[in-house]
Amino acid sequence: MDCPFRLAQEGIQVIIKYIGNSRKIRISKDDLIMLLQNNNPNTPPEIVKLNPETQERLQNLATGSCILMYEEEGTENPLKLQMVGWRGTMSLRAYVPIHDAIHYLRLLGADCSKFGMYFLEIYIKYIFVDLK
Repeated sequence: MDCPFRLAQEGIQVIIKYIGNSRKIRISKDDLIMLLQNNNPNTPPEIVKLNPETQERLQNLATGSCILMYEEEGTENPLKLQMVGWRGTMSLRAYVPIHDAIHYLRLLGADCSKFGMYFLEIYIKYIFVDLK
């Protein structure tokens, strides 16, 4: 592993200028949406399911922390997002808190309805299990 540390999303804006370009990966909107919609740590998105351009950029990236970089194209004031990711042996995932993932999905105009059930399940567990 060439990157023996794990970055945290909370400090990314401060340390991004100290991270070398070799750990930064440009990612397409569709790929970013797929990564953000996956909140199951047991089944991270496989690299082979990403766009061919993203797969090519990941070829020379060793396992470990990375910065996922997205920039909207074709607008006067493009949306620019930088977030922490993890490049696994055969997978890539966004390492962002679920609240941030929902916020980013909304900014990207993506569906985040599945997360409504996620929060409902947490609320029900809190009310009926944790308070007893």
